[in-house]
Amino acid sequence: MTSRKVLQLVTRFVWSKMLFSPRNVVRLVYCSELEVVHASIPRVHAHVFHYPDTICIVRDFDNLDDEHKIGILLHEFGHLFGGQHDADADLWVEQVLGIDIEYVDTMQWVPLEALA
Repeated sequence: MTSRKVLQLVTRFVWSKMLFSPRNVVRLVYCSELEVVHASIPRVHAHVFHYPDTICIVRDFDNLDDEHKIGILLHEFGHLFGGQHDADADLWVEQVLGIDIEYVDTMQWVPLEALA
């Protein structure tokens, strides 16, 4: 699946579980500053809080399998709504969305079926 299609799938799932209507649509953008981080820490594929309502990704994100894309995007939504710390982001995903993010090859991983 393309990164944009995975974002649409994850966004629909997140919004369906929320008790309130989010104010803005979350967008996905490629980020040159994140590319620099990714070059030194290859497991880093995304971040938030760089631009409002945006998940920044590296170009290599497109080459990940769908399960890693889903896990990473859910984790980043967790940051947007649950806090800046990784543990807080994962806890938000678990408590609000009912999904336990696994870590495979040091990256977030969620099976496609979890969004059904």
